[in-house]
Formats: sequence, structure tokens, C-alpha cells
Amino acid sequence: MQTSLRITACFSILLTSGCFVQSLNPLVDDTVTCRDARLPGTWVLFDDVFDISRKDHTWTITEAADDSYRLTASMDGKTSEYTLRIMKARDYLIADMVKSHSIDEEFRINSVRVHQLLKLSIEKGELRTASLIPARNFQSLARKHHLAYSTVDGRTILTASTGDLQEFFLEHGEAAFADFSTTFKRSAP
Repeated sequence: MQTSLRITACFSILLTSGCFVQSLNPLVDDTVTCRDARLPGTWVLFDDVFDISRKDHTWTITEAADDSYRLTASMDGKTSEYTLRIMKARDYLIADMVKSHSIDEEFRINSVRVHQLLKLSIEKGELRTASLIPARNFQSLARKHHLAYSTVDGRTILTASTGDLQEFFLEHGEAAFADFSTTFKRSAP
């Protein structure tokens, strides 16, 4: 049951941009972006508690221009699209995701495009993800290493420059991310 809740929480974060650490500036730019041939395809959420795939929860990743990817996240009939760029950090990847549209379709207002950061691991047909540690813990880590951030309406928004973000995550990425908690399995073609 706890795993199912974590899985739903991960998708909720992606689809609603909830209260967690986000970045105003990109982490991944042209100087550090990379491609990984294992990433494109359709990934189906795997519920390890019940040992079943959740076909109503998918990520479809396709290559796009400028060494980026297009991520279409679907959950229970709702779909969000992201531009995804990745960088290599030690033995894992860091994904920098930003919604593809800057207009909030529900309210028809302009919104600030913030970057969501995830740690990725791709092995044996599995894509595992980890989010940043909880905001309060992240704030403590950021203060300790002088990484600029602001708190707006209870949300932690990193305001550091792209260069400062890269330096921080390459040096302290292990401490900044939680353990891998969500698993996707590659969908059969």
C-alpha cells in the first residue's frame, strides 16, 4: 500500500507541480546535456507491492531537438507534456523537466515555467526515479552549501544560476536526492 501511495505521489508531483523543491533556472544546459539511447520509449509504472504494471500510468519519451527529449506523462486519463534534458552525474542521470506549455490550460493564465529535477537510473529494462529530498531538508542542505533559493507560498524555489546548480548537484547530488522510489518498466513494442 505504501508503494502505491509513493507511486501516485510521484505522478501527482509531475502532473500538478505540488509543494516540493523546484528550480527557476535550468540545471541542464548545452554544456552538460547528454543523450542516453536507453531512455526513449514507453515506460509503464510498475507496482512492486502487487507485482503488476499500471497501464494507466505511463511515460512516453521521444527524442527532440537540441539534445532534449519530449516526455508525455499520462495518469488516469490526464496527460502532461514536458521538455526533458539529462546530464550524467556519477553513476546516475539527473533529469531536468519543464512543462512544454507556459499557459495554464485550466485557468488560461500565464504561469512561470519551473524546472523539476529527478534522479534517474536505467538498468535491465527498468527506469527508476528519485525526487529531491523534502523541502525542509533541502533548504538546510542549500544553506550549508550557499545555494540560493526562496520560499514562495510554502514552495521552495531554487534561484541559483545554472552554473551554481550544476556545481551543487555534481558535488552534492547524492545528498540532495531521496532513494529511488518509483519504477517504470519498458513497454513491449
